[in-house]
Amino acid sequence: MRHVQYVVVGGGISGAILLHRLASTGADVLLLEQGDRLGGVIRTNRFAGALIERGPNTLQTGNEYLQSIIEELGLSDQMIATDSAAHHRFVLRSGALIAVPSNPRSFIETPLISLKGKLRLMREWFSKPNVQGDRDESIASFVERHFGRESLTYAVDPLVSGIYAGDPKELSLRHTFPLLAELERSDGSILKGMMRRGKERKRSGEPRRKRNIFSFRGGLQAIPDAVERKWGEKIICGADVKPLERTEDGWRVVAVQEGGIEVVRAEKVVLAVNAPVAAELIEPVGKKLSETLRQIPYAPVALVYLLYDRSAIAHPLDGFGLLVPGEEERGVLGIIFSSTIFPSRVPEGKALLTLFIGGMRQPDLAEQSSEALVALAQGEAANILSISKAPEMAEVTRWPTAIPQYIVGYDRILAGLEEGEKSLPGLHLLGSYRGGVSVPDCVKSACELADTLSR
Repeated sequence: MRHVQYVVVGGGISGAILLHRLASTGADVLLLEQGDRLGGVIRTNRFAGALIERGPNTLQTGNEYLQSIIEELGLSDQMIATDSAAHHRFVLRSGALIAVPSNPRSFIETPLISLKGKLRLMREWFSKPNVQGDRDESIASFVERHFGRESLTYAVDPLVSGIYAGDPKELSLRHTFPLLAELERSDGSILKGMMRRGKERKRSGEPRRKRNIFSFRGGLQAIPDAVERKWGEKIICGADVKPLERTEDGWRVVAVQEGGIEVVRAEKVVLAVNAPVAAELIEPVGKKLSETLRQIPYAPVALVYLLYDRSAIAHPLDGFGLLVPGEEERGVLGIIFSSTIFPSRVPEGKALLTLFIGGMRQPDLAEQSSEALVALAQGEAANILSISKAPEMAEVTRWPTAIPQYIVGYDRILAGLEEGEKSLPGLHLLGSYRGGVSVPDCVKSACELADTLSR
């Protein structure tokens, strides 16, 4: 039987970074991962000569925790920026792709929002400070109050779908876009608040942060791979962890492996897995906490990769990709122009598209067979981008629990998680269901927990 200070269950990005930070302090830590590698939803593969991301596609600069991790793992020289051609984003309206405005002039000229919609949006300047107290509110309700229904339909709905694969009528503004709630409280008008913040930043001499999108030469899996190379002796993959057991001085963790059973005694256990899995592992010793974890909804998402001869696509693919509002009643949430973002990742003369299907908008679609998903993706891509031929290759990835949904009333869930941790000393929960759903958010949460545990 092995005795350690910490056991981390789950080797996704959160667990991997927590392991790295704890091990870097000299702590006795062991990570148990059910799969055959670290990374979780971060997975990079070769497909028909192209590099594909089966989970998140890119990262964004501006997160100090992520930047520190990149430097600590020696990955700075592997960072690559997106191609300049990937600057534009598109939104589908009435079957036509319209570039998202990037400055005041393009906003005035864009057909994405009608003249009536633009006038309604500009009325937001006269909004009064929030007098409704600190009540939770959906994104949809907030945006419609401030900017009108058209802005919700053709700007915010596709944005929310792209980030959370979620429904703006169900998601909490406070927990997804907290800055907007803060600006309403302080300034009334979001537009006024943004202008005030800009002026204050300029007066203070604070430089404006430019956020660039990037990846690594070998894909995002470079991060978990680097952790595995550095701390391999502290990692056991292929470990099927059973429900936790409490002991007088900590925790007993049992993991079934192909070669036998690993039994570990630990002072502290961190569950760095998704909420449904954490609920199963904790149920025998924390039924109330398990019930709280089961209340967290997840959006299912299927990704379909289509590789074409570039000449088959009439659209110039001159952007990052496109988002589809629910109003369009399409079978896809969006399409990333993968070969435009990183041209070196595909064979010359080819184009790679990544299509997102399902989400909370159409969860059943994500559960279809691979054949049905490819047929749906191929039809939608051909219609939207004017593609004349079938793809040369197609591949599918499914994530049944892709993105946790921070729904209205999420405060109750977060309070339940905190209460549950307090009732089970030595147990900690870590994951994208609190602290933010993006990779940088997960990195930050892992670093902060490592700091807390190391004190």
